[in-house]
Amino acid sequence: MALFLKRSTLLWTLLPIPCLVLACGGTATTQQGTGAGGATATSSTTSAQGGSGGAGGQGGGSGCSDPVDPGAFEVGTGERCFERLSPGDTVSVISGPQGGYHVWASLLCPDCGPQPIVSYATRDVVSHTELSWENSAIGAPQGPAGRIAGLQAPLPGAPWDPANVLPKGTHVLLWVGERDAAGNLLREAEVEVVLGDEVAWSPCAENPNDCPDG
Repeated sequence: MALFLKRSTLLWTLLPIPCLVLACGGTATTQQGTGAGGATATSSTTSAQGGSGGAGGQGGGSGCSDPVDPGAFEVGTGERCFERLSPGDTVSVISGPQGGYHVWASLLCPDCGPQPIVSYATRDVVSHTELSWENSAIGAPQGPAGRIAGLQAPLPGAPWDPANVLPKGTHVLLWVGERDAAGNLLREAEVEVVLGDEVAWSPCAENPNDCPDG
């Protein structure tokens, strides 16, 4: 089960989601908003067990391995496993079945504890302001490096809102932070990336049970 919470409102809507952040085949309590990555949700607070390798989900599971010399709090990309990023690397823009856009964010956090509150977003490279909204999730780090993967960092725009869609080649900051229970930021990390090609994403390709009619 995964619980998705928007930081700025209190209305909740029950919505099934794919193998997102932590486990496959679950449902999510989600808030309505301009969707990223195919969901109408805006941000999330999630709690579940780490996914297994190949199933997607936070931590990446047994199919993933720790990178060499993991940082104490290192942001990367990756839907299922942590993928290290260097400044200026290109990342795919993920378009989901409900129309929004996101990029995959991941994290290494070896000393985060068993259930850290992880926030993630895309930000403007000059002003460092959020390009869309900030999501938050209760993580389940995996392995000695504390791998957390499959975080959907939202991008602005949608097919019905093309004026706000960021073009290929746009530089953005991929940002991840750890917060305490009161929402205070404890630490953060970011890396400048370049938006690449758009890639359509559907949970049905990995798990038919995640399809709306599955």
